[in-house]
Amino acid sequence: AGRAVADILLKIADTYPESLYYPFKVSSSGFKFDNTPEGRKNRENVERLREKLRNQLVDDFVTALEQLNSPELVWKDLLDNEIKPLLDQTIPKRNKAAISK
Repeated sequence: AGRAVADILLKIADTYPESLYYPFKVSSSGFKFDNTPEGRKNRENVERLREKLRNQLVDDFVTALEQLNSPELVWKDLLDNEIKPLLDQTIPKRNKAAISK
């Protein structure tokens, strides 16, 4: 049954990739494959499907939507990765203690 489903999904991906993109993106991170011939074939089919669904424009759009879902995390990332390193470079050490309080 797995091979039949893989063939159907690959054909849908050729014709209507948008219909599979988001469900695949959400579910594929949880896929587990056995180290058996069938498991390796399933992994190969998933990789073929991933390649057919690859679309940088849609990836960027989904990333932007995810940021709307958790704006506090976006701000935290901005603060931790951009602003704090900048402050570490520009604020003298004696003033850092006053800012941290």
